[in-house]
Amino acid sequence: MVWKNESQRHSMAKKGIRTGKLKYTTANGKRHEFADDLDFWNREQIKEFEEQFGEIKSVDERGNGEYYIETDSGEYRVFTDYETARQIAIDELVDMWESDSGSFPVDWVVESNIYITDTDKRILANEIADNDVSDLDDDEIFEKAEYYGHSELKEEKENNEEKIGDLEDEIDSVEEKQEKTQSDKRYLFYDDKIDKLKEEIEKLEKKNENLVDQARDNVIHEIYEETKEALDDPIQYFVKEQGLYTKEDLLEQNFIGIDYEGMAKDVLDSDGVGHILASYDGDEDEIGNSYIYRVN
Repeated sequence: MVWKNESQRHSMAKKGIRTGKLKYTTANGKRHEFADDLDFWNREQIKEFEEQFGEIKSVDERGNGEYYIETDSGEYRVFTDYETARQIAIDELVDMWESDSGSFPVDWVVESNIYITDTDKRILANEIADNDVSDLDDDEIFEKAEYYGHSELKEEKENNEEKIGDLEDEIDSVEEKQEKTQSDKRYLFYDDKIDKLKEEIEKLEKKNENLVDQARDNVIHEIYEETKEALDDPIQYFVKEQGLYTKEDLLEQNFIGIDYEGMAKDVLDSDGVGHILASYDGDEDEIGNSYIYRVN
């Protein structure tokens, strides 16, 4: 059937706006057998339905604006407005997918449909950060820290190493003097001085160990924050950037959540409500404000 001002009528139907017409009686003046069951249609709309889809044999009101109508040519789901039909289509898709996560094509899942909870983001980001630095030696740690803007740690370590080198040279010099002395008292003096120089070296080495730990902690923190933010887009991070999973494999990971409702809306926006509700032919028909989908 061709409608005048179709886009306006469709828009009005979505808002649940009904037209006001005479109701229920047939052409011969008798009330239609199912007029009370189909009180959202007037007599002309019931007649129009039967002309298109066959004589009505039964009507089952399923609640929430949905009716199941059997005619002599097929079976139909009828909704009193578009938003009701759309929401039920969304609910049915979500119920199906939640009960069987393998019942939808992977291509239906887009980046915006999958997510990782904040708790799992923190856990994953910690694991990834720890793993990224686990095999780095001290020099690599300081290079990473410098990359993340902590160059002062590397500079302090290098200054300490220079001081250690000077102290070691001084020890060598004192040891040479100690070897040449003939005085026991002088020998002990040099011995004491060497011990003090070694203590200074140990302090500097301990400082450098602490600097390594500090640099490592800074790098882990930076990678953690960087990764946690990247996990806002799991497909981009795991599939496209890291290449750790295919899209199919990623969806099977226990840390991945799927926004089924968002995915259902995307599917309906792309393929239409009839694609889901009209299991017979995928078509969508309209009479008045109602939407009709053939199922058998």
